[in-house]
Amino acid sequence: MGIYGIHLVVFLGAFLLFGMEPLTGRLLVPFFGGAVHIWLVCIVYFQLLLLFGYLYAHFIVRHLGMWHLLIVLLPIINLPLRIDAPPSPTGEVADLFGTLTKHIALPFLVLSTTVVVVQLWVVHAKRRLSFNPYVLYATSNAGSLLALISYPILMEPFLGLKKQSLSWSVGYILYVIFVFFAWFYLRPQGMREGREHSEHFQRDFEGTNPVGAAGVEARNAIHWLVLSFLTSALLVTVTNLIAVEIGSFPLVWVLPLAMYLLSFVITFRDTDRISLKLMFLWPEVVLLGFALYFIPVSKLFVPFLLLLVFFILCIMIHGDLYRSRPESSLLSRFYIAVALGGFLGGMAVTLGAPLVFREVYEYPIMLVLIAILFAMRYRGFLLHSLTLRSAVVCVGRVFAILALYSLLIFFSGVSLAGVKREAHRNYYGICRIYDYPSSRDAPGGVRVLIHGSTIHGLQFLDREGEMKATLYYHPKSGLKDVLDLLNPPRRIAVVGLGTGTFGLLTRKGDSITYYEIDPDMERLSRRWFTFLENTPADLKVVNGDGRLKLKMNQERYDLIFVDAFSGDALPTHLITKEALQIYFDHLEENGFLILHLSNRYYELRGVVKAILENMGLFGGMKLTVLEESETYIPVSTVYLTAFRKADHIYPLIAKGWIPLGDGDGLRRVNPWTDDYVNILDAIRDKWVRF
Repeated sequence: MGIYGIHLVVFLGAFLLFGMEPLTGRLLVPFFGGAVHIWLVCIVYFQLLLLFGYLYAHFIVRHLGMWHLLIVLLPIINLPLRIDAPPSPTGEVADLFGTLTKHIALPFLVLSTTVVVVQLWVVHAKRRLSFNPYVLYATSNAGSLLALISYPILMEPFLGLKKQSLSWSVGYILYVIFVFFAWFYLRPQGMREGREHSEHFQRDFEGTNPVGAAGVEARNAIHWLVLSFLTSALLVTVTNLIAVEIGSFPLVWVLPLAMYLLSFVITFRDTDRISLKLMFLWPEVVLLGFALYFIPVSKLFVPFLLLLVFFILCIMIHGDLYRSRPESSLLSRFYIAVALGGFLGGMAVTLGAPLVFREVYEYPIMLVLIAILFAMRYRGFLLHSLTLRSAVVCVGRVFAILALYSLLIFFSGVSLAGVKREAHRNYYGICRIYDYPSSRDAPGGVRVLIHGSTIHGLQFLDREGEMKATLYYHPKSGLKDVLDLLNPPRRIAVVGLGTGTFGLLTRKGDSITYYEIDPDMERLSRRWFTFLENTPADLKVVNGDGRLKLKMNQERYDLIFVDAFSGDALPTHLITKEALQIYFDHLEENGFLILHLSNRYYELRGVVKAILENMGLFGGMKLTVLEESETYIPVSTVYLTAFRKADHIYPLIAKGWIPLGDGDGLRRVNPWTDDYVNILDAIRDKWVRF
């Protein structure tokens, strides 16, 4: 097998481990819906299993010897990966944990042990080896990085979930074979803690004796935990901060995570000199991070600079982590501290910060903690610049910082935001309520609800204006065209509440049911807007995933309006063939389905057209550009309606609707199903002409 074979085992284990996470998320959605806490619970669960895997490697595997190979075989009973669970529209945590434990826990737990177990095997190998076992951690993160990149680019666009699961299962069988080969090649023995068991190993790689090899003290373990905590927390924080400003489309979370993993690949090797050289610049890097937070974000270069600062900080911190590692025979303790710190850091920001902070205040807090750490650990790097010998360097650094701040202030411009009335944060993101002053088109001013970076509602504040349907719901947008085809009283279901503006288009005697996944949205809408109060129809709000809630009830509607695609995060499970089948199962024979497809990042009309053709249904679309004089903020709306009878399109054509079919200008794509979704295709179609 050789050294390269050992690296291959670790690489493949990490690739499969990281590939399980998005695959599991996709498998869960049809049963638990798209509630954000579903993915948050999965993250908690995965990080817990990773920690348990490292604990197993430290406390148990050294006593099992060859019996560990039997543990590696056990996950085969879960193959191919699949999820089978009763529907849970509110995503009950206990049900989710039970489902994950039944279907996912065993293979994930076994894979999570790979990098530590193989390093222990290398250290205690009967065969004399002479390479640094810690570099296998870089190999592991390289495997994770490849899995992160390959899933959205290669796996998801070309393979459905069943084929993904089968491919993953084949990969696991190969992993088992390689693990067996690794064991018989290394034949580890005497896997007890203690320096005497690896003295020959330490002598065989020159220049890699770690700091503090005499033993692991509590302060060293705390130091490893703190370092891991900081980068893990910073990863989630930077991702949230950028998502709030420019939206949470896929690259927003892929890029920070890729940089986080890449920093381990760069630093966990004895040839790394980059992290130590960068440490001379830590004051400038931290100050730049502060500048990017406090200066209003109005240029796209600012998020890229945020990512650059994050990447440099990760290299610095992970370089320090590597340099402070213990002797190789004690490496399992090191990885327990790293895993625990990562778990605590991720949970502090993912679960704790939304409950404590209304804005992303954890970002400057993280920078302060990093500055304190660097000042304690690397104050000599800063003091060197303050000596008389290097006065020129010191003055130059000060002027460089001042120039940098001046340029950022100049290019960022002045914030034109209105008066912030409230900032509300929960696990679904940050909602901000702004009031803007009166103008020619809004004599009483306007109030706007912004969720993340997307406007979800606008209301004029004068008495006459507050009764107007605004933005995407303006009477010219196309919604009213379809509503007017239905005879009153009309029974309506709406997936997605927003501020409840749609209700102004209804009439007295109508009934409307809003299905809203964010439990706080109704309270915000009623507190700051009057749309729900002024809705003529009888209304009720149902909390939970719209698709699953609809599936579980027996009501039928004249109109179903799915208004869940204008945000940055795309709920794909609401726009698959199975989802549309649920909608039509709850529509009357002459009923209409309307999909609001206005979106900055995704082109979804071709996807819906393909699904309708597959189902033998008909549809039309309307694109409208609303001027500033009509709805205060100029907007472009995209609506698509679907129905069972072809002649329903004729009255809509007279109002500017385009029938779906030959000549509609849409590129032909594959229909999305619960098994197959291609998000990159939708992004490409948005930015590339057909």
